[in-house]
Order: sequence, then structure tokens, then C-alpha cells
Amino acid sequence: MVFSGPCERSGNSFSWTYAKPAGYQRCFRGLKHDVSAELGHADGGRKVIPPILRPMNLLARFLGGISERVLAVLFAVTAAQFPVYYLAYENTLAGVQLEAGARYQELLREATQLHLEVEDFIRRHEDNADAVFQASGRIHRSTLERYRRYTAMQEALRAAPAWERPLALARNFDPALHGALHFQPGLPLTLEAGAYALAGVLLAWLLTGLIGMGLRPAARSA
Repeated sequence: MVFSGPCERSGNSFSWTYAKPAGYQRCFRGLKHDVSAELGHADGGRKVIPPILRPMNLLARFLGGISERVLAVLFAVTAAQFPVYYLAYENTLAGVQLEAGARYQELLREATQLHLEVEDFIRRHEDNADAVFQASGRIHRSTLERYRRYTAMQEALRAAPAWERPLALARNFDPALHGALHFQPGLPLTLEAGAYALAGVLLAWLLTGLIGMGLRPAARSA
């Protein structure tokens, strides 16, 4: 097809009258730019949101602002409870360790009267051919293991500094102890609780930012 005149526009349509391919390319670029501008994809090289997506964008920004504040408060209050829970868990562990220690002292006295170490005393019960002694050996073994375990957990929780306590609790968490403790949520006005509350706010801000980036409609440029 051969065009014989300049490129002209009439309304929303174009007519090409160039005979050279370069004229066709210039008109095609002009048509693409005008159509993109009418759709809202570009405005002088500036990224804009198409009109059909603007209500969705406003709704997403509104909900994002509300969710950011709600999550910030929720994370701050939840994080501030950590020192209270940590203390309650530690107190419950102390009670369990005290009971295990009393059992261990009884076992130690029995072994000492026979001039035996605790481990030798237990092993003789376990290696005995009599089923009754084997059963008592299993009980003594459980007593020793519980004492060692709860003592190690208690020492780890007490030695952990404030910034390492979440990891220390995760490493020494026992569902049975969690079920036994009586935790009452509170809002302690301490420096440690404030630090955890601030960490909760920062975490909420990070999560809402990532969620907002995923929900924000992508703007296209010409």
C-alpha cells in the first residue's frame, strides 16, 4: 500500500498519506501514544492509574491504613505480654524442677547408702533379671532424666539476657509446662515490655508494607 500525503488525524482516526515507511512509523507511534494517554496509561511520560482502577486503589489504600494501625496495636500489645509470660513460664518450671530435685535427692540417698553412684544404682536395677527391679529401674531412670532436663532448662532461661529470651524460650519450650501455668495477660510498664512493644510495631509495619506492595495495582507507562 502506498501513501501519497502527510499524516493527518480526524477525530479518533488517523489517515496515512506518506509514501515512505518512516512516515508510517511516525504515525504509528503517535497513535500508540494517544491511545495510551486516553486509557490513562501514560501522561507525558508520568505513570498514572487507569480510571477504572482508581476506586480499587483508593479502597486498598484506605484498608491498608486501617490494617496497618490495627496490626501495629495488636503486635505491640502481644509483644508487651512476653515478659509476663516468660516470668510465668519460668515460675512454673521452677516448681517442676523443685519436685524433680526432691525425687532425685531421694534417689541419691538410696544410692549413697549402698556406696554406689546414682548411675550405677539405676543400671543395676535395669540389668536385673527380675521384672520388678527392671520396672523400678525405669522409674529411677525417668527421675534422673527429668531432674537433669528441668535443671538445664531453668539454668538456660535464667542466664539468657533480655534480647535472647525469645530464642531461649523457644529452645526450652515444653507444652506440658505451658498447659500447667496460669497466665494472666497484663500490660507491664517496664523498659523491657516497651522494647518488645516497639519490636511488635516494627514487625507490623513491615508486614503491612509487604502486603500493601502485593495488593497495590501495577501502573504501566507508555
